[in-house]
Amino acid sequence: MTDPSISVLLLDDEEDICLLLSRYLQKKGMTVYTSTQPEQALEMLQELAIDVFVSDLAMPQMNGLDLAKEIKKQRSQLEIILLTGYGSLETALEALRSRNIYDYLLKPLDELQNIELVIRRAAEYRWLKAENKTLTDELKKKNTELSHKVFEQNQALQKAYEDLQQTEALKSQFLANISHELRTPMTPLRGYLELFLEGELGSFDEESQDALKDMQTCVERLQKQIEQLLCLTLADKQELFLNFHPTPFHSWLRMLTFPSRVQFNFTAIQDHVQIDLDYLEKVIHILVDNACKFSDEETPIEIKTFNLTQTELKQWLQTPLLPFEQRYSYLAAIESHALFLQCQIRDQGIGILVDKLPLVGNAFYQIDGGITRSTTGMGLGLANAKKILAAHASLLSIESQEAKGTTVALILPVQ
Repeated sequence: MTDPSISVLLLDDEEDICLLLSRYLQKKGMTVYTSTQPEQALEMLQELAIDVFVSDLAMPQMNGLDLAKEIKKQRSQLEIILLTGYGSLETALEALRSRNIYDYLLKPLDELQNIELVIRRAAEYRWLKAENKTLTDELKKKNTELSHKVFEQNQALQKAYEDLQQTEALKSQFLANISHELRTPMTPLRGYLELFLEGELGSFDEESQDALKDMQTCVERLQKQIEQLLCLTLADKQELFLNFHPTPFHSWLRMLTFPSRVQFNFTAIQDHVQIDLDYLEKVIHILVDNACKFSDEETPIEIKTFNLTQTELKQWLQTPLLPFEQRYSYLAAIESHALFLQCQIRDQGIGILVDKLPLVGNAFYQIDGGITRSTTGMGLGLANAKKILAAHASLLSIESQEAKGTTVALILPVQ
């Protein structure tokens, strides 16, 4: 198979050799130029697009090896083949080791097809090197462009992060301010309502009494929302300081006030835990209130406890989650505890859609959102519960199925 794209320059001080090789290689489809003078060959290399340079090693005007070195300085991609006799073989091998030449051929050239094969290999090697250089240069260019883009994107992300941090700081400050401003008038408002209801400020008819009770309910609900805002603010500022007490969990739960539909199912044998009584009470009430809010009043709410060994807990944490499940990161160093208590709060309510589960627990997110929603609240309950439990080094998990109900569980180390 001929390849007319191969361009060869032959240099030999013997014109007969140049003529012989030129005719043979041209018949093989190559473009061949010849020269008997090294200076002329150098000029031709400057003017012509040559793929392979074939030169005699021993010439009176200039040594072929010196010429090869000079050519490589100017055209490093050009492949050079030396023709040499046995007497100069060591010199040719030295040039080969120095990588100034591609290959060498011994004179006399008994089989011309050998020089054809070597020239074709040299040309192919040159093209591969050129293609590799093109690809390398293009890759470097792409890498440079990508580096610039990555740098610009990093700068943009850094600015976005700083803006977000500033926004978060402003949000926390706003929440802190609004909590303070709302709490200030709540004290006299609640106080006067109690005085009115107790008859200390005069008597009221039954209709007025009912109106005052409705107002008191609204004020209590507003007070709860303010407390949730304050809790979120303190947690964001890492000022949620807890006062832990060793507590028998079952006895403590029975002391809390729950709706009549709440049922206890205590199966845990060991229930002594270290908790902040006030803050964990908030968590329990948040979870029970949510269970009541999103389920029918006639259905029960179950609070169930049981113990988990460290091995069982690890297995539970490693179990692949079902699509409808969402668990938060477990922050406790479970290696330091042998036994754990899990408390589940289970309802038979509307459940949570699969695509909504990842959002549950984010501040201000509400499953039943919008101004026409049927439930009340600001979407802070579970967000606060997560932060309080994180301060307890506890796990909060949520498992739910639409129209079947939701189970929310927390895990505490047993002391």
